[in-house]
Amino acid sequence: TVVSNTDPQVETLLSLANEAGQELARSGPWEILVKEKTFTAVAQAVQTSAMATDFISFIDGSFYNRTSRRKVFGPITPQQWQREQATAVAAGIHDFFRVRGGDILITPDPTAGDTMAYEYVSSYWVDTDSDQTADATEWAADTDTSVLDERLITLSLIWRYLLRTDLPYQAWLALYNGEVEKALGRQGGAPMLRMDGGG
Repeated sequence: TVVSNTDPQVETLLSLANEAGQELARSGPWEILVKEKTFTAVAQAVQTSAMATDFISFIDGSFYNRTSRRKVFGPITPQQWQREQATAVAAGIHDFFRVRGGDILITPDPTAGDTMAYEYVSSYWVDTDSDQTADATEWAADTDTSVLDERLITLSLIWRYLLRTDLPYQAWLALYNGEVEKALGRQGGAPMLRMDGGG
């Protein structure tokens, strides 16, 4: 057993493994961690149910008002938001959003009942019920598994442990960083780009 083990060495390894998984989840837009969030808009700037509880970052360009079939541009900066508030008309040409205080704000105010959606990177990287879907941010039971590459977590755990015990860790850290970069490059797919301008 690991999770309920009171051996200080095992407790340290579990803590470092959770730290490794959490850092790996934030190291890039892992396809397996990308989720979709939909919500029903209210007729005000602050959208109270719009932010996913496991949110790390937006997938750029994925925010849309599905009811009006319009893209919602952003996230915009505080300066751009204030400019929009100072110059906004009732129905602008474009819709914009930003995040402030943990809430999503949209301008101009959307129509109540509109369906909004965006994709985002989730902080959940642990599968607690063996359904291949991540639903937690750390291992809390010996039966928990990672949806991320466990080899990468192992490499991260090695350099973290070496650092913690004042042993040389730089080679393991370099190996880990290189493997993460390669793994991010291999995942998903990419559109074919043509140099002749054809479709």
